[in-house]
Amino acid sequence: MQDYYRRPDLLKAGGFVVVARPEAGFDSTIVEIAAADRVGIGQIGKLMGALNLKDHWNYRTKEERELEKRGRRR
Repeated sequence: MQDYYRRPDLLKAGGFVVVARPEAGFDSTIVEIAAADRVGIGQIGKLMGALNLKDHWNYRTKEERELEKRGRRR
């Protein structure tokens, strides 16, 4: 989470942070915070899925959508 807050000034609204290591994790809370800043965060698959969207920071992978649905059902 601290890594996002220490991001370079070059990364502004409309940017995307690629988590390059498949085993690397990141908190879903930081994804929400970044989305509020209009910055996307995810692995390369998420970047590829969001590439042609105007508001790519709101893109959710299939897995993220399924987790959100499960969370709402509880």
